[in-house]
Amino acid sequence: MFAATPVYCLPLLQDTFDGFDIRSRPAGLNTMSWEVQSGEVVRDFLDGPALGLMTGARVISVQRVDSDDYTYLCEVSCLNNTPGRLIFAYQDEKTYWYAGISGYSRETDKLGHLVCVVDGVEEKVGESKLLPVPTGGRVQAVYKVHLKNDGAKFLIEIDRDGLANGKDYELSVEVTKKEVVERFHGGRVGIAECYTGGRPRVKPWLVYDSVRIESGKVEDTTVRQAVTLFVDGATGKDENPGTKEQPVKTIAKALAYSLPADEVVVMPGEYSVKITFPQTKTYGTVDKKLTIRALEPHKARVPGIDGKNADFVTIDGFQVVGGGISIIGQGCEVRNCYIHDVSGKAGISVQGENNLVISNHIQRVNTGVQVNGRNNRVEGNDIEQLVLVTGSCDYIQFIGEGHVLKGNYLHGTRNEDLGTGGSLNGFHTMAIRQDDYAKDILIDGNLLTGPFTCGVDCEGKANWGGRPTSAESITLRNNVFAGGAKFVSAQRVRNLAVLNNTFINPGVALGGIGLEPTRDATRTTGTVKNNILYNCFPLRFLTKDAGVGAGTEMTGNLIFTAGEGAFLEEGWPGNVVNKDPMLVDASNILGADGKPFTADDGYFLKPGSPCVDAAGIMLDVSSAHDIMGTVRPQGRGWDIGAYEAVVGGRGQ
Repeated sequence: MFAATPVYCLPLLQDTFDGFDIRSRPAGLNTMSWEVQSGEVVRDFLDGPALGLMTGARVISVQRVDSDDYTYLCEVSCLNNTPGRLIFAYQDEKTYWYAGISGYSRETDKLGHLVCVVDGVEEKVGESKLLPVPTGGRVQAVYKVHLKNDGAKFLIEIDRDGLANGKDYELSVEVTKKEVVERFHGGRVGIAECYTGGRPRVKPWLVYDSVRIESGKVEDTTVRQAVTLFVDGATGKDENPGTKEQPVKTIAKALAYSLPADEVVVMPGEYSVKITFPQTKTYGTVDKKLTIRALEPHKARVPGIDGKNADFVTIDGFQVVGGGISIIGQGCEVRNCYIHDVSGKAGISVQGENNLVISNHIQRVNTGVQVNGRNNRVEGNDIEQLVLVTGSCDYIQFIGEGHVLKGNYLHGTRNEDLGTGGSLNGFHTMAIRQDDYAKDILIDGNLLTGPFTCGVDCEGKANWGGRPTSAESITLRNNVFAGGAKFVSAQRVRNLAVLNNTFINPGVALGGIGLEPTRDATRTTGTVKNNILYNCFPLRFLTKDAGVGAGTEMTGNLIFTAGEGAFLEEGWPGNVVNKDPMLVDASNILGADGKPFTADDGYFLKPGSPCVDAAGIMLDVSSAHDIMGTVRPQGRGWDIGAYEAVVGGRGQ
């Protein structure tokens, strides 16, 4: 696994425990001796003689590494997750480093933690879920710890099992703290068994072997080209290598074989086991994504996908029934999947950073997509017919910051799907836990059709989790919402921007935008500009000149109610009032083809519409497009609403 060491270049230090008197140092070959600081050690075996650590045993090398750039290598066997720690850069009993490589509890046993101890004070400086020995009976792992002190910083890199688990050196930390750089030069190495339970052990549960100290950094030089692995539930066998001619039977086996940059192709069929990603390896990296896809879209059917531990993985084309898809990680993609009949839960749930949910069809779930974390993107999904089981229904629910929710088609829920008194939101954010918040959210170019309770519901809370408000910098632009009880409801939102949207009630005039006053008088601030409000009452527009809750600017909007109920123009300065926007067909948003985002959609503008060239120009260059992606402006100025009329185009 490791780069070969030339015969003329011995390790700086080494021990294979062939002789059991570990306190004495055999002659020659840079061998080592050991100090047993606590507990008892016994003779054991891995591939040959090895050192077994009984309960509470701790051994440290007598020899010191006199180098500022070296790698500490060893093999460890762990039985039933007994707590254990690798020790390195040991200066004295109160100043050293350790990594928690096994245990029962992430916090109590410091499982996966990298810890610096200085004068008896511990500080966690890094963590990786891939550092621990895999769980199970007696499991063996090979560790490398590279340490380098260049006088300005102290570098620690830790690896388990080289590239065999998908990545060489899973954890890398640089420390520039002066005290650390000055005090950690070379040092001793060792291992500790840290079980503190009351049941005495009659044999060692932690075994230590093949210790080497090499100069510089030791890297895994294994070279393996990316491969395609095939899964066929009908004809495959898990003893097979996973080639097209000899596929494996289960998706789990293919994932066990896989490395970053591989592709797993799943043949059509019914697969009875949920797809999971055990915490034993790296599945993908930022430059080498793992792809797992159905050979034929929606023909490989699974009961759920649990993407915990699956960083940089693309999931493509599966039919998922009953369990939904959950992603907890970074850099993942969920695309072209059909998720349906997930009772009381979300079709797709995403937590983490820089994940993409795109072009999926989601049906008969409680919530379409739940998104949490940072900089996630939910785009081009078809979410239909939510079914209320508990709480309320949301097509898209968001918490976190930097998310883009764009170009989704949200539709098809019936009143009977919601039961008596059930509510349905297009987009919804709320704060329940102190670390719940929504910031820098873009809701752009979506199409929502009724019935629904609220198009966008932002429930902010004041003085929440150390923030003035839990909801801020939320932008709604280029969206078309039709047939709902209310289009926007905002409480305690700072810097809300409602720009160039088209809000339509084709039948009875219902609610428009509600910037809700609150008992604590916390304001919603921001801008409501360039929107079409067709056949809806504005509700509580709180302008800069209003009283309670003032702080929102409303200009450049077209407000129109069909039939009776005209608005007083003097009540809406800076807006176009009581003029028909002249939509192509307000009663048929999708047009004759029944498809969203096509050239016959009913929210387009007819020739002579007062919306054409009538909007104020937005200074943000990123917003200079409409719901169809058309660049604004097409004429002398921007158009009011989600659609920018093109001369000679639909309706013109």
